[in-house]
Amino acid sequence: NGTTYNNVFVSRNYEINEVASSFTVNPATLTVVANDATGTWGGTEPTYGVSLSGFVLSDTVGTVFSKQPTATLDTTKTGGKSFSALEPGMYDSAVKADSGTQNTNSHGEGSYNYTVQTNPGVLTVDKADSALAISVDSKTYDGNPVTSKVTTSSAFDGTYTVTYYPLDSETALSGAPTDAGQYRAVATVKDTAHFADDTAACAFTISKATPDVTSPTLKTLAYKSGLTLAKDQPLSDGWTWDNPDTVLSAGTVKANATYTPSDTANYNTVTR
Repeated sequence: NGTTYNNVFVSRNYEINEVASSFTVNPATLTVVANDATGTWGGTEPTYGVSLSGFVLSDTVGTVFSKQPTATLDTTKTGGKSFSALEPGMYDSAVKADSGTQNTNSHGEGSYNYTVQTNPGVLTVDKADSALAISVDSKTYDGNPVTSKVTTSSAFDGTYTVTYYPLDSETALSGAPTDAGQYRAVATVKDTAHFADDTAACAFTISKATPDVTSPTLKTLAYKSGLTLAKDQPLSDGWTWDNPDTVLSAGTVKANATYTPSDTANYNTVTR
């Protein structure tokens, strides 16, 4: 009951009229988030950055923006202070993101495909490292306690303590060791307003000393049967023959004797 002519439907019962209409494509929401940032007191200001989400289809930051969004320090959140003037701590919303500059779409100036929403990030300023280090020179026993050398960064504003331990023990000594042995020294700093807790350690050795002793004076013996070192050639205090039961023959005798110091913890024996 109807015939189509040139793409126009004609009805016996109805008159067909074309009516113009319009519709709106709303911009998509694109979110720019300032990344959280961490720096160190007295150090270099961190590099601030952003993360973007919400791109449609094949859009990228390069196709959407002529000037990409960036992040900066928002000094309204830090009491007006620049990074170098900040104390250690956490500064909420102190990293501010901008919305960048979008390329206009096909509808011309002022028409954009995205509504940009920005969210701030948190800035954390960590306490500084004290650069604590300790060294103790190994030495030979001399009856004097060791001395330690402790260094820190030039800006360090705290104090340190040094504790000494036997090398394989967790029991602290009452002070710097004097006696021969193997030890470790531990330097410790407690945190301050600007510097964090820290420890540093080193190992060192106090070696036994070799006593400066005079060899015993030996007497010349007249040969007779049954002469022995122990019985017929006695030594001065501290000295003993290594083979005291050696039977002596006529002629020059060579034999080893050992000196044992009274303080064997700190002195070596001497054999001649």
